[in-house]
Amino acid sequence: MKRLLKLLLLTAFSLLLLAGTFSSAVFASSSGSASDALNKLYESAKENMNVTPIVTPSAADLLSGTLSREDPDPETPGERREYKNSETGYTAVIRDDASLLTEEEAEKLLKDMEPITAYGNVVFQSTDHNSSSPRGYVDKKYAGFDGSIFLLDMQNRQVGLYNSGDIYKVVTTSHTASITDNVYLYASDKEYYECAAEAFREELILLQGGKIAQPMKLICSILLGLVLGFSINFLILRMQRYPAAPPKETVPIAVSTAAMGASLAVHVYKRVRKSSGSSGGGGGGGGFGGGGSSHGF
Repeated sequence: MKRLLKLLLLTAFSLLLLAGTFSSAVFASSSGSASDALNKLYESAKENMNVTPIVTPSAADLLSGTLSREDPDPETPGERREYKNSETGYTAVIRDDASLLTEEEAEKLLKDMEPITAYGNVVFQSTDHNSSSPRGYVDKKYAGFDGSIFLLDMQNRQVGLYNSGDIYKVVTTSHTASITDNVYLYASDKEYYECAAEAFREELILLQGGKIAQPMKLICSILLGLVLGFSINFLILRMQRYPAAPPKETVPIAVSTAAMGASLAVHVYKRVRKSSGSSGGGGGGGGFGGGGSSHGF
């Protein structure tokens, strides 16, 4: 009896093992089939969706100019030439996006710009696609730039010179106003190489410690001289006509006349600058960090 019970137990245990093995095999087979089906479905979906992969530009690509961020005023890059000063590491760059220079003029201008690289970076930039002001264009395109930028803005008919960094310490906004005053007529005559070359020549003179012609300041000085001369003559004539008059009455009149004349001279200077289409100013946060001026042509 005991042997029979043992035999029955062994038989039942064997049957249970067989059932478990069969169930595992069936489950594995069904799981494999399901996995294969899912893989096929995924591959089919990929082929039918035709999804284009998203490529994120690297910082190196953006800096090298291979790719650029979205620009509300895109323009086609034009002639580009570059020179690097091996001693200072500063560069001279020509970006003639408006195609104003011939190949020969571009080569000559780059040679004219080379001496400035002893003091800082220098750029010639032309554009015929600018929906903002010349200063706004420089703020957007050259944010954080350290050096000198000469701009020929054909959209707004403006010639501009903007400096930052060490160059701005020497060639200030007052100087750039004088330089643009001196060269804008070249642009009016479509002599774009001569316009840029003369601007860089005068800037180099200032960087080397020299002086340049500043006709507007000269005009203002002449007006002030005339006013002072008139005031002195007025004082002398009044003293001769009224010798007994106390000085307290004559001196204030002369001083008041001189002050009025000085105000008139400054007013005339500002009107001349405004009528010629000039502008200037220092840098603001987030844009080009220096100052400069522009002049209409």
